Amino acid sequence: PNEVLSLVCTADGSRIFSCSDLSLREWDQQGNFIETLNEVPQEFTATTNLIACSADGSKLFMILHQEGRTSNRILELRSGKMSPEIEGAPDSAKISVIACSIDGSKVFMGLSNGNRYIWNRQNDTLCNIR
Repeated sequence: PNEVLSLVCTADGSRIFSCSDLSLREWDQQGNFIETLNEVPQEFTATTNLIACSADGSKLFMILHQEGRTSNRILELRSGKMSPEIEGAPDSAKISVIACSIDGSKVFMGLSNGNRYIWNRQNDTLCNIR
């Protein structure tokens, strides 16, 4: 079995998502396996570290790492489409925690070097919280 690195559920508790060092998987609220989501870009599949789910359950926000490189991506759960890489992601230190606002318009990231960022999805900006 692969190490589980992050676990999140939809606000209504109907779906559970986990990411491990090799996959992103979905279960129902009774713990029944639904599917492995295969849209994670191949170059990152071994290091999908963190996930957060929008309150309405329609989007997964993922922080993907590979050899010091960080990528922010959005997986649209209804369509199964993966967003292009979000530019400007901080990669000077590993992102160690992620959360999103209730409406999904902002994603909050905490880094291993103590920095904190807010990614405003409405205007696609990233700002450092001081």
